[in-house]
Amino acid sequence: MNDEEWLYENLKAAYKAGETVTVKIEMAIDLGCVFLVNGNDIADCQDVDGLYWEFTFTMPACNVEIDFKTYDGFLPDWNYGILIESYWKQNLDADYVYIENYYGEFSGGAIVAMIASGAYDDAVWEETIGDTTIRYNNGNCILVLYEGEFHTLTAAYENGYLSLNDIEAISDLQKEYYPYLY
Repeated sequence: MNDEEWLYENLKAAYKAGETVTVKIEMAIDLGCVFLVNGNDIADCQDVDGLYWEFTFTMPACNVEIDFKTYDGFLPDWNYGILIESYWKQNLDADYVYIENYYGEFSGGAIVAMIASGAYDDAVWEETIGDTTIRYNNGNCILVLYEGEFHTLTAAYENGYLSLNDIEAISDLQKEYYPYLY
């Protein structure tokens, strides 16, 4: 595998044809996944105690190309999987990964979502960018994933990852999801 950051355990340097190969991959447990060997989907997989996924296949008598992708078929698009997997990889000590609302992809590839913190209180706080004010409660906040790094909404705007039009569109979604805050 080209990207070894996914591996729970390193693979051996070489395998013989006919040998059983077990690949252990770390990922958020609430994502679906596809594991391919030379283009063939490997269905023999299992979640091992929430620590890693284990895929097993027989080594063919040729060079092998392994491909692994995560997804979530219940949510709007592929970028949700990228966002939740990135958040999980950067917050491995979190008990769970929970995205309360997914806002979508905005200009320049910025992926935006409301991350739930698990803190439940009625305190309302707000973030003002330009002429737009966005309100939150329960300790939650909107995070922006841009080129593999997370940013607050304000930082994403200040760094040029989101435009004022994007901020207004996100505000409209926030008002739709949380009308009681406005």
